[in-house]
Amino acid sequence: MARSLHVMRIREALRLREAGHSNVQIASSRTVGCARSTLVELFHRCDNAGITYGNSQDMSDGELESLLYPRKHLARHPKQEINEGHWLRWEAESGKTRMALWQDEYLVANPEGLSYKRFCTRLKQYQEKTNPKLDYPKQRKAGEVMESDWCGEKLAIVYDHDRGSFQEAHILVTTLGFSQKIFARAYPNEKQAAWIDGHTKALEYYGALPRIVKPDNTKTAIKKSNRYEPEKNPVFSRWAEHYNLAIIPARAYKPKDKDRVEDAVGWVEQSVFPTLKEQVFFNFDELNIVLLEKVEKLNEEPYQQRPGSRSQIYQHVDRPAMRPLPAHAFQNPEIRWAKVSKNGYHVQFDGRYYSVPFQLAGKEVLLSATSTTVELVYDNKRVALHRRCYAINQRFVTDPSHMPPRHLAQYDTDTMTGPKYLDWAARVGPSTKKVIATLLARYEIQEQVYDSCMGILRLADRHSQIQLEAACRRACQQGIGGYRQIKAFIEEDTRTKEERPANCHASLRGGQYYTQGR
Repeated sequence: MARSLHVMRIREALRLREAGHSNVQIASSRTVGCARSTLVELFHRCDNAGITYGNSQDMSDGELESLLYPRKHLARHPKQEINEGHWLRWEAESGKTRMALWQDEYLVANPEGLSYKRFCTRLKQYQEKTNPKLDYPKQRKAGEVMESDWCGEKLAIVYDHDRGSFQEAHILVTTLGFSQKIFARAYPNEKQAAWIDGHTKALEYYGALPRIVKPDNTKTAIKKSNRYEPEKNPVFSRWAEHYNLAIIPARAYKPKDKDRVEDAVGWVEQSVFPTLKEQVFFNFDELNIVLLEKVEKLNEEPYQQRPGSRSQIYQHVDRPAMRPLPAHAFQNPEIRWAKVSKNGYHVQFDGRYYSVPFQLAGKEVLLSATSTTVELVYDNKRVALHRRCYAINQRFVTDPSHMPPRHLAQYDTDTMTGPKYLDWAARVGPSTKKVIATLLARYEIQEQVYDSCMGILRLADRHSQIQLEAACRRACQQGIGGYRQIKAFIEEDTRTKEERPANCHASLRGGQYYTQGR
């Protein structure tokens, strides 16, 4: 049997026939578009049922289809006849599972009834028909909501040179509900400090405050999830209080509650990540500069289905509806007492060791750490302020000014490089710089002559810069420039000065001058 046509196409075929078109023309038309055999059968059914284009206009789609294709509308088999609404109401009121409802109630009344699978299917079909799950049209308010979430994908693009391996970057994404302007920032982890800092940086990027923050149900935002009274993370709550923001988290397993940031995460992963994967970064500051540049480019791209871009809509609609930032950014330091090592001058915190002046060895200091800094206080005075370290390969964060003299001397030696030796030599004089430059240029691996450079430059400590510069000038004239030669020149000059008589100056008259003529 030829296939049936949609009701709209049936009416169109009848109209064209009454207008005098041939079957070939009707079958090949764009509005009908069917095989000629299907069209011939259709007209045959219409003629038998007495259906014309005129009276088909007075029929509903169901009536017309039932007259032409009656087999589709035959009565259901008796065992398939159930009152879906009755059983759904019974399910809700009784509190029984569908399995218990089917076994204990339905099959008792209908022993030859539907199978459990078919029973559930019928109920589901009825629900979808009577109360379909359709997207609720959300009306976004300008400047009201900032949504946030972590990207699901991590990027291993931050290279740890010392370890010879890559460190993963976790990307936090935020977006505004109306303009959908995006902000993204990379962190070495998804801990509390990163979460707070990321949201603070997002507000600074937008330059204004929304009314509501809608985060995911991460532990750094929501301590315990609940549909009606979620328990918020106390640190995140203090952050929100500082900026006078309301925290309204998305419901667990309800991604549509934060669909804007879900879309933003997708855009970042699809548009930004492929270009980042082609690059290598050596720290997170470098990565975040490039990441922000690419996100800003994404914000400048025009919308596909609305005029303007994210940045333009933000400037004209979101920004005027938002509040100004407070004078100071939120800081939530982690405060604790810490003991300075007896045999050192470092304090342990978060797997790293931060220095204090060596005179405080064995003392107890107050440590205050934020996401970016570590402050150390003794006797109500700040004794150290360090940038917080997240590098996997670095255990010690040391300020050279905290070192005892012996350690400082060793530190100076360990951290010297070719350019540093040249700068040191230039402060002595041009000849000294020329000698050091010649030594460094002599070897491809400059570290081989670092000791020689150090020895030459330290001759000024035992003698003087004037003597060292004079000896280097003599060495340049003679085409030599090693430590031993320059040391020999200085010692020779020193001996000459010591052997020279004190009264050998030509202007001195001597005792004979006064005895002449006597």
